[in-house]
Amino acid sequence: MSRVAIQPNADWHCETAAQATRRFIRACERWGVTGTSLIHPLPDSEGRPISMDVGFFGEPSASRLLVVVSGMHGVESLPGAAIQVGWIESGGAELLPRDTAVLMVHQANPWGCAYRRRFNEDNIDLNRNFLDFSLPLPLNDRYPAIHDQLKPGTRLGDFGERSGDFLGELVSGEGIDSVIDLLMAGQHQFPRGFGYGGQEAAWSNRSLAQLMATYSPGRERVCYLEIHSGLGPYGYGQLISLQLGSTLERTRRWFGQWVFNPRADKQPGEAGYREVPGHSTDGFIGFFPGAEVTPVTLEMGTYPPGASLALLLEEHVLYCAGDNAPTGKLDALRALIQEYHFPVDPDWRVANWCRGWQVIQQAMRGLTHD
Repeated sequence: MSRVAIQPNADWHCETAAQATRRFIRACERWGVTGTSLIHPLPDSEGRPISMDVGFFGEPSASRLLVVVSGMHGVESLPGAAIQVGWIESGGAELLPRDTAVLMVHQANPWGCAYRRRFNEDNIDLNRNFLDFSLPLPLNDRYPAIHDQLKPGTRLGDFGERSGDFLGELVSGEGIDSVIDLLMAGQHQFPRGFGYGGQEAAWSNRSLAQLMATYSPGRERVCYLEIHSGLGPYGYGQLISLQLGSTLERTRRWFGQWVFNPRADKQPGEAGYREVPGHSTDGFIGFFPGAEVTPVTLEMGTYPPGASLALLLEEHVLYCAGDNAPTGKLDALRALIQEYHFPVDPDWRVANWCRGWQVIQQAMRGLTHD
């Protein structure tokens, strides 16, 4: 089946979020699908509207549904967008099994996609925002000790130019895994801080909940596939699950025993063990009450995480500097960050597209044959 449809050397990738939006909408229209666009309240830097766009393929009443999401972290959107467009343009909808549908959610964080930021318009990391906000928020008790150091004119330099040195000092003292936990586990105390998870549901979270309320009735089995980039070996697509028990067992039946789970495969205190409160894969389970939901993340590896994290810290300082930042420096840095999450290397892009196609086919087989 896949040998007929997949085009390994086709390039579905775009260089900007605006280009990717146009290409996604055109692809949907060519295959007879009228997409839904949720317009974001803020425009892009040129004053143009930005949106979260959705295309539904297959039988409207299908009991089995695959949801494919790109752009939860804005700067990571383009690899996922290419996989979505490639699947559509390669005739993926013609290969759908009976009673199975696909819902493509393109650029879930449209502001972050437009501005090439990991975070959203409120400086929120959306993968730390899918929480029950009526309950006490998770506490990252280590983060406050470094919060004041992640500002202009501090140990990171006037505008973040010493972020690499700063990160290197942290790593030499604590180790890379401890530092990743410190900076990336999320924090909810400082809205202008790094890795902020928010104190209420963000626009993207609310919009996704609204969309899924429309598409959830009648679904019995759901696979949720969220596409990211920047973590793992270069050009390799690692599948990650954050669930335990029967959901993890099912995920590994569908996608292979090598699906990594930082909670199940490691012990607390061991390098690589990680809790990720507020992750969207947990949130999506709640969007489909009564259905069997299998959530998984595809991480396409690029460059070493330490180098990428140093760039994100520098970008954070420049973002905090606002109009005081040197002219053009933030745009130049964001272009570099985009390369670290979306390499121009054509071989990487082929690997990204082919791996994306493969994982979607695995999801289809799991939904229909498990």
